[in-house]
Amino acid sequence: MRSISFVLRPERSLPLIAAGALTAAAILTATLGPADAQDSGGAEVTGGTLTWGISTYLNSANFGRPNPLPEAYFAPATFDEEARLTTWGDASGTLSDDGSASLSFAGASVNYTSTGGGWLMIADLEVELDAAGNGTITAEVSYGTSPGEFDPEAEPTAGPERVTIVTLEGNDAPAMAADGEASWDGLSAIWSSAFTDFLAAGPWAYASTVNNDEEDRAPAPISINIDL
Repeated sequence: MRSISFVLRPERSLPLIAAGALTAAAILTATLGPADAQDSGGAEVTGGTLTWGISTYLNSANFGRPNPLPEAYFAPATFDEEARLTTWGDASGTLSDDGSASLSFAGASVNYTSTGGGWLMIADLEVELDAAGNGTITAEVSYGTSPGEFDPEAEPTAGPERVTIVTLEGNDAPAMAADGEASWDGLSAIWSSAFTDFLAAGPWAYASTVNNDEEDRAPAPISINIDL
């Protein structure tokens, strides 16, 4: 599988405070036991998902825009056409006992412009989070042209190349965990200059949200759920 991936300026998230919710440190202690949690430095991630609307522009169903093309996605990535959300899956990595996390998610999304044949893939996301839910997301990104219909074997114009696609910032959303799961909901992000520069070299500059102030082109909120 060729490795690649994609992604409105979300509204700022407040920490999830719910009855019975536990902090990441608390769930690690409960899962591993106090001594084991302290010794291990965290817990292994055994599964989970990252769900993202990418942006209003790139999520549009309007003809002529670079629409999500779910039939071209690489599993385990999926697209919910009703909610218009892309989900990458098969999470792995580590949730540290200080609440930070290093995570990977498999699968690839595909955006395709039927009027011109331009396509964009974002695959195999890697996420680094601090205890507040801030950090970075990188992905294998590529783009090219496939007139008429998307060809999964089409040679990319650029990539695949691992690029920092967004910086997660302005969040105060520590991992909330219970019953062997941990989650971050509605994390705010901005496009990284590495990503916009990568897309600016080709036909995707107009779609890459060159201007973060344009709400329909800014990164959408990102939600993560992992199994421990």
